[in-house]
Amino acid sequence: MHDTATQWVVFTDLDGTLLDKQTYSWSAARSGLELLAGRSIPLVLVTSKTLAEVEPLRRDMQLNDPFIVENGAAVFLPPDGGGPEMADLSEVAGYRCRLFGRTYAEARRFLVSQAARLGARGFGDMTIDEISARTALPPDAAGRAAARLFTEPCAVEPGRLAELDAIARRAGFRILEGGRFCHVVAAGQDKGTAVRWLIAAYQRRWPGRKIGTVGIGDSPNDLDFLSVVDVPVLVRRPDGTHLRADGLPRALLAAAIGPAGWNLAIHQLLGDRR
Repeated sequence: MHDTATQWVVFTDLDGTLLDKQTYSWSAARSGLELLAGRSIPLVLVTSKTLAEVEPLRRDMQLNDPFIVENGAAVFLPPDGGGPEMADLSEVAGYRCRLFGRTYAEARRFLVSQAARLGARGFGDMTIDEISARTALPPDAAGRAAARLFTEPCAVEPGRLAELDAIARRAGFRILEGGRFCHVVAAGQDKGTAVRWLIAAYQRRWPGRKIGTVGIGDSPNDLDFLSVVDVPVLVRRPDGTHLRADGLPRALLAAAIGPAGWNLAIHQLLGDRR
């Protein structure tokens, strides 16, 4: 990332990567965030989290770049000009938005249709207290996690996941496995598709410059977008291992866990020795 002729963009997962997996803190990554801001390098959050969850994080981190929510369901462009200008966008909650997913009501309707037979329960079936207990989030944060716009997290009886996925695909959805829950998502959405669209949008914003991309993640759910960037980075997980990514031969392995590893990787890539 030392080439000044290249406009770099960093795409990052949140939980277990920029955020600590247990405490959800990003304090260990503070100097890396400041380094990116100081060099005017956009930082795009790519997450399974909701718009309601991402907004306070962006405020706390002082970010004004586009972001991708609910596992690639939508790319949100800030209303005050942060990010590329694009035509034919939707408007959602005051943001310009490129939609890849379906509505929460549709995802919820599908899950309800299969709930009794497959023992599936979604966030729509749970109280905020239950979501809080299952996620280790305080109740206010659990409420933001429940404010879905496009996808439905769910718990499924052991051994029934493949069956639910097969039924979901016939209905235009698929079942995405996550850390604590699986998710009912639109068949045509994933993090990689959203990131690829945003890279093309940045290229149109800077037509005379080469766009260089970095992607940082830690889980199988991140492989979709790590495979489309120039420099994939794998953050060490709490058990000390890295995601196995045989299809990413250029991947850099961060030397520390979670946000500390994220921070070291950013400093290394920008040539800022710590």
